[in-house]
Amino acid sequence: MPRICIINFASYYDWRMARELVHITKHYDVTIVGFREIYEQGESIEWKFIERKSTFFSRLWDRAITFIGRVFPPAYDVWFWRRQRYRDGLAAALAVDADAYQANDWAALPVAVEAAKRKQAKVVYDAHEYWTLEAENQPMWKLFFSPLIRHFEKRNIPRVNALISVSPPIVERYGREYPVRTMLITNAPELISLPTFSPTASNRIRLINHGSAVRDRHLERMIEAMPYTDERFTLDLILLPIEPDYIEELKALAQRIAPNRVTFHQPLPKSEILARVSEYDMGIFIIPPVSYNYHNALPNRFFDFIAAGLAVCVGPSPAMKAIVEQYGVGIAAPTFDAKDIGAALNVLTSEQIDQMKLASREASKHLNAQIENKKWAALYGELFRN
Repeated sequence: MPRICIINFASYYDWRMARELVHITKHYDVTIVGFREIYEQGESIEWKFIERKSTFFSRLWDRAITFIGRVFPPAYDVWFWRRQRYRDGLAAALAVDADAYQANDWAALPVAVEAAKRKQAKVVYDAHEYWTLEAENQPMWKLFFSPLIRHFEKRNIPRVNALISVSPPIVERYGREYPVRTMLITNAPELISLPTFSPTASNRIRLINHGSAVRDRHLERMIEAMPYTDERFTLDLILLPIEPDYIEELKALAQRIAPNRVTFHQPLPKSEILARVSEYDMGIFIIPPVSYNYHNALPNRFFDFIAAGLAVCVGPSPAMKAIVEQYGVGIAAPTFDAKDIGAALNVLTSEQIDQMKLASREASKHLNAQIENKKWAALYGELFRN
């Protein structure tokens, strides 16, 4: 079988990549080049580990290059290829007789392109989101790291055979800016067996949100909306403690403005999340557009709500709003203001929520990993035929 080499310099296990592997390993052999902490055993998967080597002087050099590169961009290339992890990544990739190299983040892109050039192989870039504006709400990041990433994307994206992203507006933007084939592959989860439909109680509507506790996502907005909802509504949060202090702040806020109406739960293994979420009535995800990627977000948890058969409440985020309206699975508040979010929820009847829950069950047949990730196998099949 043809072999695909996926290069991933992320320090966490990537569930998007994991879902992809379920499908492409049925058709292709796979080698993953990455850090040991992302290791997950799988059939037809070979691993080549690299180390996250870092010293005080290397970090000092990293910082200096972000300054120098702004006025002398070739310094970025010198920095990149002198960084041990990227040299090791290239050596590991070249040790693989791959028919295609897949970059799973911006830092993997130059390595994948260089390996593909030397091996006369295809190259695919799974950009996920729009990297150069990833943290544009942070002034120092925007000033120094955004130009660095833009440098490597401008140099390497024109050399890829296909670019994939998670949200239609981001796919469209990449397509405008670069003369490459672009594709949408969303972060929808696998289908699950849903419990028997349970009608929504007239006196209690249970809202749920789950995911990482990251301050930039302004999760407090959902708590701030609770005082503007009537007593039917409660909110449960299942948060990964990425920023533990932030969770404590959220708990204090909930106790102060919505006592006894917001409950925090311990995080669950990913494999248990959908079953737990399916116990609720409505998934809520309000993410103020503090950055381009947040404005165009189409996140895992949004699709989790649909897969779990819930009604959905979002803000006026265009990508999520479009799916909510297309499939009739929920509501989009007119603004990100807490009062408007509360008002949008208050007008809902239990019968309307039930209609949305049933619509989500139907929509999940179209918005799931089985459908989305078949696109990976189809893409590589086409690339290998040409």
